[in-house]
Amino acid sequence: MKLYYADRYGMISSVDIAHALRRAAARKRAEEQERKERDERRQARAASRRRFMARVRAVIPLPPAGVSA
Repeated sequence: MKLYYADRYGMISSVDIAHALRRAAARKRAEEQERKERDERRQARAASRRRFMARVRAVIPLPPAGVSA
């Protein structure tokens, strides 16, 4: 917002622009990193759930196809 007003009143400098661009790039990198970490956690949870269910199925055999549980 500061950049907008500075530009509007002709008080903007290339340093301000460079700083804003650097901040935007850093924010984008941080968001991308967070998204990646969230995705990794989600995949780890899903894998853990699959392992758990496989263990449960190994202990509790499925009923025969013709018999209702």
